[in-house]
Amino acid sequence: MPTDTVGQRIKEARERADLSVRRLAKLALGGESNARQITCWEKGKVIPSLESLRKIAPFLNTSVAELIPDSTLNKPLKVGAA
Repeated sequence: MPTDTVGQRIKEARERADLSVRRLAKLALGGESNARQITCWEKGKVIPSLESLRKIAPFLNTSVAELIPDSTLNKPLKVGAA
């Protein structure tokens, strides 16, 4: 597994923003019930859609581009649901 993944970047940005998974889910995705989805992203089980990245980036005080490692851009992605 690569050491620099979208999920790892999401987790690091979330921690820097001092947000719990549940709080980020509530703010960006419309409800705490979406916390499991964020956990799956952070663990690398699912890669978030571009739309999901657009929703969470402002709450993480970062850009979508900062959440996507360069190495990811060179590989085909299996993208999860929003």
